[in-house]
Amino acid sequence: RSSDGGETWEAMKNFGYNEPEHCQFLSFADANNGWIAAPYFLLAKTMDGGNSWTELEVPQECQETAAISLLTPNEGYLLDVQGNLFITKDAGASWTKRSLGLNNEKPFLFMAPTAAMRFIDSENGVVVTCRRGGAVWALTTNDGGKTWSREDVPVKMGHIFLSRDSKFLTAFNTITGTVTVLRRG
Repeated sequence: RSSDGGETWEAMKNFGYNEPEHCQFLSFADANNGWIAAPYFLLAKTMDGGNSWTELEVPQECQETAAISLLTPNEGYLLDVQGNLFITKDAGASWTKRSLGLNNEKPFLFMAPTAAMRFIDSENGVVVTCRRGGAVWALTTNDGGKTWSREDVPVKMGHIFLSRDSKFLTAFNTITGTVTVLRRG
């Protein structure tokens, strides 16, 4: 972690898991409150900047995790590989399930991270995902995930990253080794 904007870094000494390399997803709401997740049924939170972690119950209907986004210490979003969005407003005690409306499209590719998700407030969110065949889509909602609109993104499959404000998309093509940065809106 860094406390000086990335000028220097310190290793986390007490990560809290025997195999932290399996934790592929990370999202922080602020300097103290964050989530980590692994594809298969691991979701944990910290309230002390990563010094300690507490495991959260993953929603029962959740398939493999594709992305996470923590908006506030209590409000967070978990996306599974089938395109189901799980929303908590009580720090993971309960979850509401919503669909991205992919209508039986093939599941997300799984070479994490091939999906990225950001909610900038309770109503407005973006999901960017690679699909089988290499297509990359951006899905946006302005009603808290009840409905989604989809657009093609002009990049090829690879690792996907969204800036915290969701305005910048970085895609790393694992086949060609190229990096593409796009600005939304």
